[in-house]
Amino acid sequence: MPNLPKHIQLAKLSSSKINLHIISKNIGYFLLGSTSPDMHVISKENREQYHFSTLSVNKIGTGVEKILIKYPELKNIREQNSETQAFFAGYISHLIADEMWINKIFRPYFGNKSIYNDEIFGLLMDRAVQLDMDKQAWPVLNNSLICIRTASKSLNIKFINNNKLIEWREWVTNFLSKDFSWERLKFMAKRIEKNNSNKSVILMADSFLESIDSNLEKIYSKVSKNEIIKYEKDTIDITTKLIGSLIS
Repeated sequence: MPNLPKHIQLAKLSSSKINLHIISKNIGYFLLGSTSPDMHVISKENREQYHFSTLSVNKIGTGVEKILIKYPELKNIREQNSETQAFFAGYISHLIADEMWINKIFRPYFGNKSIYNDEIFGLLMDRAVQLDMDKQAWPVLNNSLICIRTASKSLNIKFINNNKLIEWREWVTNFLSKDFSWERLKFMAKRIEKNNSNKSVILMADSFLESIDSNLEKIYSKVSKNEIIKYEKDTIDITTKLIGSLIS
């Protein structure tokens, strides 16, 4: 699934297409929302608590549907203040991007044993593509982080703890202020290896990093860049329509 830099980039692209004053005027809240389903990273809570779906999700929009069932007042999000509306719109963009990645990219390619017969290697190559997307998204981050830092008002969403959100905002802006580095693949490898101790995933990562460009070419020979581009376009289209139906 996309990392935070890509989520922010996709959200910015969606905001341009949505073209709603309530989002453009509160872009910091929108972009903060686009990162916030990953709050579990620092809170150590279950991913499902913020994504409202599991990794086995097979229907795009499941997370949003479950939110609206559990918190029906959000069907009338237009009645909330503009900051809360923009944040929730960004939150939606994240959920759609994750569900699209699982169903349109990961499962058909990286999780497909006919393409990657070594399941663990497929997981690592999925992470490598995510980092390649991060690298491309990095140039938009500085201005985005400035906007996110200004998103300091409390929000009226029951499943969002405002104190935790403040902590998350600080963590995100500090973490993403660092330069991009491919070395992060080693961290991802350690996380994969933690659940697969019989595999030396770190050695796989080291091997990949010895020749990044040629190894990326190998990935894109299996998962074409056109598929990634289509994923981005379709994600933005679905996000735009869903947000428009709730807020416009």
